[in-house]
Amino acid sequence: MFNTPYKLFKKNSDGSVNQENVTWSLSYKIKNGEITENLNEKEKSFYNSYMPKIKNEDNTLVPAPMYLDNLNCYPVLQAKDSSGNILWRQVIIITQNRYSSPLLNNWDGEFKIDEENGTIMSTMLGAGRKTSNNTFEGVLMGDVGAAAGINVNE
Repeated sequence: MFNTPYKLFKKNSDGSVNQENVTWSLSYKIKNGEITENLNEKEKSFYNSYMPKIKNEDNTLVPAPMYLDNLNCYPVLQAKDSSGNILWRQVIIITQNRYSSPLLNNWDGEFKIDEENGTIMSTMLGAGRKTSNNTFEGVLMGDVGAAAGINVNE
């Protein structure tokens, strides 16, 4: 999301100048294409939990703490003049990585030790001990079949 305040610029013969007295707000684009600000209280409460917000004191967009897939609407950022006329609108498309962890999203499947985050990534992990007759007693997690030479997809 953006860390700087939103500004709307007006183009004139002298170039672009900052548009004064702009009010920023969010409306919602319902999947049927309708843009609305008219949500009932239950919908407002729900969408305020899972949609970004505008901090009115500095016009910055604040991301939601979490997003859900398959909501029936998208947030729409809009700028209005002092008379309430809409000057500009932009649908905000929210995408998310499959996992909330950047470590999981960026892992390429190879063995990796990430000392900074205290993480070891591997296709298989074992915890246990070897007995005196060279037998492993413990637990294996992950792609155990591949490590044992067994094709689990057959």
